[in-house]
Amino acid sequence: MKKPFISIIIPTWRKNKILNRCLHSLLDQNYPQDHFEIIVVSKKRLNLSGKKIRTLTIPKNKNHAQARNIGVNKAKGKILAFCDDDCLLPKNWLLNASAYFTEKLADLISGPILPPKKISFKQRLSGYLVGSRFTIGFAAPRYRKLFPEKEANEFDLILANTFIKKSVFEKFGGFNRDQVPCEENFLYARLKNNGGKLLYVPKISCHHLPPSIVFPLAKKIFFYAQGRGAMIVRAPETFHPQYLIPSFFILISLGLLILSLFSLLAFSFLLATILVYLLLNLISAAYIFRQFEKNPLIFIIAPLATFVIHVSYGLGFLNGFILYLLGQKQAVKMPRVN
Repeated sequence: MKKPFISIIIPTWRKNKILNRCLHSLLDQNYPQDHFEIIVVSKKRLNLSGKKIRTLTIPKNKNHAQARNIGVNKAKGKILAFCDDDCLLPKNWLLNASAYFTEKLADLISGPILPPKKISFKQRLSGYLVGSRFTIGFAAPRYRKLFPEKEANEFDLILANTFIKKSVFEKFGGFNRDQVPCEENFLYARLKNNGGKLLYVPKISCHHLPPSIVFPLAKKIFFYAQGRGAMIVRAPETFHPQYLIPSFFILISLGLLILSLFSLLAFSFLLATILVYLLLNLISAAYIFRQFEKNPLIFIIAPLATFVIHVSYGLGFLNGFILYLLGQKQAVKMPRVN
């Protein structure tokens, strides 16, 4: 069967060295060279060589949703592929993905982004944590192959590794510039609610360098959570109870802390909450230690990092929720990670 033409859209803001590694992995694809193109969108003028690479310079006031939409407007392909500028794509990335549009007739597919093997301990631990159900909850399948191939929900999928039909993308208006972050989840949810076929495909995976723990990762989590908080106000149908757990944990803990100044019962509940959370945290660390890396530092760093991540998500969610209600439709600028 004839391979579809694929347009790969990459917004970039990192160093050229990082972008060049991504582009090299794309140019090395075992896919017909005349059946794909690479469109790099940037706020600065780039000098990139290669006839398959097209560069677009956009105004500095455009966000990432708008950058990708501008790239799509110039795309020739019937299939759009989105990845980040720090992704490393396996040789069969395009080949494997194309089959889902010619054989399984999917509207959108996405797979996990996995950490590379040769990285620092802080980055490895970051990768373990973002793939942990206890630490990340619903988002864990985006960073580990937790499921077999299946019909996906919007929270199973990640924009850094996504393929979508261009006709479907345009039908739903592309990425909403006011829903940043989580602009991809907003699009996925609308597509899903209108009968679209979304697939989580573990074999369509790529490598992506995770931010180091603790604060670079926490900053990214906070940023994402703001978008999720805003989105449940914008689109209540995307609400899921587990989104509220970190925020409730923070609010209940603060409430018990204040009440414990006046009530022994409140102090007892606070102590019980802390002990249960600490136990679950240690169990999660033990699982990481046994399953991934037998390093005793995991028992020291992972619980602390998990706590910081939970607090970051909870505060970010509340911040995004409140900012949207106050009329600030977009949360904050994307955190810069080199």
